Amino acid sequence: MQNMSCYAVSDLLISPLSRTIYLDIQYRPYLTIIQRNKGSITEGESVELCCHSNSNPHVHYIAWLRNNHEILFWRQNGTTYFDELNKDFCLPINSVYRNHTGNYTCFAENIIAKSNSSIAINVLYPPDVKVAYAITEQRITLLCIPYGTPDNYTFYDWEHRSEFNEHIRGIHGTPEGQLIINKSQIRKANEDDGIYVCTVSNGVSNQKGKFSQEGQVCIESSVSPVFVADNTPVQIGQYGKIVTLTIKVYDKLYNSQVFIIKKNGATVGVKPTIENITTHDTFYGVKIRVAGIQFTFHLHLTSANDFTSYIVEARNDVGCNYFYVRVQSESCPEPPSNVSVKATGQIVTVSWIPGFNGGFDQEFFLEFGTDFSLNFTVRVPEKETKEEKMDHSLDNLSPNTAYFICIFSKNKKGDSNKTDYVAFVTPQVSQEESTLHRKLIALPVVTTIGLCLTIGIGIFLYIKQKAKGSFGTNISGTEDEYASDTQGNSVENRLYQSAECLDPETRRGEAELDNPIASSSHDNQLYQMQMQTYNENDGKSLQCALVQKIEKLPVEPMSKIIEADLNYAEIVFEDRQLPGPVIIHGIDDKTIYSDIVIGDQFPNLLSTNDSSSESEDDFIYVDGIENYTERRKMNASQQ
Repeated sequence: MQNMSCYAVSDLLISPLSRTIYLDIQYRPYLTIIQRNKGSITEGESVELCCHSNSNPHVHYIAWLRNNHEILFWRQNGTTYFDELNKDFCLPINSVYRNHTGNYTCFAENIIAKSNSSIAINVLYPPDVKVAYAITEQRITLLCIPYGTPDNYTFYDWEHRSEFNEHIRGIHGTPEGQLIINKSQIRKANEDDGIYVCTVSNGVSNQKGKFSQEGQVCIESSVSPVFVADNTPVQIGQYGKIVTLTIKVYDKLYNSQVFIIKKNGATVGVKPTIENITTHDTFYGVKIRVAGIQFTFHLHLTSANDFTSYIVEARNDVGCNYFYVRVQSESCPEPPSNVSVKATGQIVTVSWIPGFNGGFDQEFFLEFGTDFSLNFTVRVPEKETKEEKMDHSLDNLSPNTAYFICIFSKNKKGDSNKTDYVAFVTPQVSQEESTLHRKLIALPVVTTIGLCLTIGIGIFLYIKQKAKGSFGTNISGTEDEYASDTQGNSVENRLYQSAECLDPETRRGEAELDNPIASSSHDNQLYQMQMQTYNENDGKSLQCALVQKIEKLPVEPMSKIIEADLNYAEIVFEDRQLPGPVIIHGIDDKTIYSDIVIGDQFPNLLSTNDSSSESEDDFIYVDGIENYTERRKMNASQQ
């Protein structure tokens, strides 16, 4: 509305003439919609839409419509009016939900005309997921159906869960969200039952910030009753008492009937008590909880025939299944079976399959020996007694030896029967191990014998060298030839140990030395050789060792001794012609020393007369020594 004035000015007029008029231009409403928060709208956010109206006269009606349905309006009445032009009429939405998606229209009206303006609101939200399925005799087909904005989806692997929401397995589906499960005769009919979960995403998170959404469906097949894994094939009872047979069945038709049939075909006329339970079964190798039906039978065990195997038949409208249960008394365990023995190196492994435990925990024992007395018993550790197939290793057995072994078990009722004897032979020690073993045994023996021979030869050469040195000043240039012609080869030379080292009982077992060990009085030394007798227990061969050396024995009268106390030697020469007589000093009156001289070429050193003409200063005479030569002749004549 505007004021317009007209003015007239004249000299004839005292004052100008004027006239003012009011110009009122009327028009329909002009509407503008303003969205206060720009950009895409995600479910859960807030938004405000405002409608700006410009009209003359003022609108007497203005409203907001969503999808042509009025949701907010204002109407002028006697007490209210739209007081100013260009006033905004706003529609606030505090929390946008997916159903707020649509066309929003601002509608205004005045006396001139009506006007409207619209805006489209698209709410982004994560998908709602549904699963459709179809079941046939050959397969189960599932289809994942998401509803969300935007509608470009990513499908993930399916998940198979139990009816109690326990994970069973993951399954690959198609990129379009389809899953096909082919039924199999090798699986139980109920293993495909359960909850199937489809997971999908369109890139929009829910109000909890989760981008992937799930949909699920529960599959329950109409199949014959299934005996769950919780059933016990062996149940324990006592003679003369009542045994309770508990049978658990999976049946989603819930109309099963269960009968017990004896092994001979007679039906047991006992009615069961029935209750719905939660039990356990195995789906695709995973133990899970399932809803089941429990049938409880009470059987009187009045005869030995009642301890037998029973056939349990469960049937419904689809078909029937069977389960075998054995009623057994509380007893000693049954003996193990399938006993086998395997030798690997020096380790022998015994394997067996445990028998029925008699209703109690059992432990196992291995008896073995080299004959049927089986004088060794080994208890198998308890931690090894829970397996379906067991084994135990034995070591420290003698190699290349035949053994017999048997096994029995024991529970609190008593022992099982023993298994049949199993014979086996331990492996023979390898050539390398055998050679090493012989070397370890032979080394100390050879070393000892070598030491004895070395010492003996050394003493012999030492005495020979001394004797050669004594005669060397009187030997001509043909000394070597003379020595080879005049010395006889010793064919017997025995040295016995005196009673100072061995008592009379030990003398019976004394042994002869294989090597001669010379003793001479020139250096006034005495060598004693200790003999070791053969011992059947330790299996050692004869050995000798130099055990004592006595330096510079004093020349003084000795106490009375007898023949057994003497060290003496017998020397036999070859039967050949010698250039001179052989003189043995001390042969008539035995002393602990003796000198042997061959030949008469050395008159200045040794006399060729017999021992009766020798100087008494050369020998020490001891009372009680008899003529050794005469005694030998006497002993020979008496024989």
